[in-house]
Amino acid sequence: MPAKKNKSVTIEENLEELDRIAAQMSDPTVSLEDSFSLYEEGIRRIKECNQAIASVRQRVEKLEADGTVSDFLGDEQ
Repeated sequence: MPAKKNKSVTIEENLEELDRIAAQMSDPTVSLEDSFSLYEEGIRRIKECNQAIASVRQRVEKLEADGTVSDFLGDEQ
């Protein structure tokens, strides 16, 4: 079942849903049309995960530019 568009979904929730989608797509009794719908939903969720990861990456890079992450990590990077 597709997620509601207005609800903010976490990466973890998307990953759980991707696992469910993959399991359903592996079921030989799922119709081709349903498999395609599941595929579309999976692609949408992957894009959401990628966007969330990119957002976090930008925040980390900003912190690194400010020196706060490097100081915290002990300049291991």
